[in-house]
Amino acid sequence: MVYTPEPTIMAEDRDDYVSEEELIARMQESGDFALSEEDSDFEVNMDNVIITEYRAKEQEGVGNIVQFVQWHYEWTHPDYPGAVAVSGFTTELPDPDSENFIHFDLVSVPVLKQWVVEKEMESLKSSRQYAMEQIPFEYKLSQTTAYTIV
Repeated sequence: MVYTPEPTIMAEDRDDYVSEEELIARMQESGDFALSEEDSDFEVNMDNVIITEYRAKEQEGVGNIVQFVQWHYEWTHPDYPGAVAVSGFTTELPDPDSENFIHFDLVSVPVLKQWVVEKEMESLKSSRQYAMEQIPFEYKLSQTTAYTIV
């Protein structure tokens, strides 16, 4: 049996490749990602809120109540297409009250997203600075070829 290795695709051959010189120029041009006054009012892009799991517990007389939601937020920046920094969260939800109770069978992804964003807005704001600093690194990383050890 003859082993034929997979062809190697060099980073320079990819359509989205950016040279190191151009990347450095972009980083210098955009400066650092220090939050400016207008950035402090950032709005959450609900498409970037990814629910991975939610956990419920049976409560007598009510049924299942969602108690925990595991999710992450995917940070992006238009100057670095395809680069994503991810912040992960596990949110403990407060006990429901009769005013805003949603039956377990009616809990949906949009409802879960709303709950976690309302509860974790300050955590998102405090995570944003670090995530934005990671975007250029993630972009540069995406310009390389990955190899695995088998």
